[in-house]
Amino acid sequence: MFYFVSKLLIILILPVNALLILSIVGAGALFTRFAKTGRILVALAALGYLLCGFGPAGTILAHPLEDRFPHPSTQSLHPIGIIVLGGVQGSQITEAVALALHFPNVRLVFSGGSGQLTGNLPDEAHYSGRVATALGIAPSRITYEYRSRDTYENAIFTRDLVKPRPGDQWLLVTSAIHMPRAVGIFRKAGFDVTPYPVNYQTNGSKAELWESNTDASNGFVLTDWAGHEWMGLLIYRIMGMTDAMFPGPR
Repeated sequence: MFYFVSKLLIILILPVNALLILSIVGAGALFTRFAKTGRILVALAALGYLLCGFGPAGTILAHPLEDRFPHPSTQSLHPIGIIVLGGVQGSQITEAVALALHFPNVRLVFSGGSGQLTGNLPDEAHYSGRVATALGIAPSRITYEYRSRDTYENAIFTRDLVKPRPGDQWLLVTSAIHMPRAVGIFRKAGFDVTPYPVNYQTNGSKAELWESNTDASNGFVLTDWAGHEWMGLLIYRIMGMTDAMFPGPR
């Protein structure tokens, strides 16, 4: 039940969706005695679209998420396994494959089923595994966790599958923007992973916090992605499924 409620709630209050609802309500109010309020709502929605699409809203939201965990040097790592969360971003898979080639004796675990509310899409884990084998990883090194529909289930099902022992180092590979929520959930599940963030959407500089976008669609995507993570952090914390509101390095 939590899965469906959380998915629907996040969809409704994603920044771009919320602005759409605001503009519809405002436009409807223009034809009533609340026309003045309607004009204010429409103007606020238009301003919001400008900030999210052409402005730096997405970058501002994404920056603290992506800067939360440093990207570790491979020389400092001694893993027995690598966990790759679903999402099928190309860089996520290729970075995991590069790690697996650098550490030729570790297990590679792809975690992720279909996270869609409707439809019957192929699970993300097996898709990622096919790409990994095509890039040179032996099938015998790959383990699949294909039941999970969200990050909480990623953590629970992967923990039960690999049965981590105290002292074992497991690398967690996922998008940098998603890493704080993922780490908090894994820690709460009793699986202390080592973050290996990839697929950065920001460059880490303060100057980009003031830069504008030339492609509004990219701005909307980043704003919604970062907004989704912030709302996920709040909802999961309220539900007691993460160890902190904004998980960070130990």
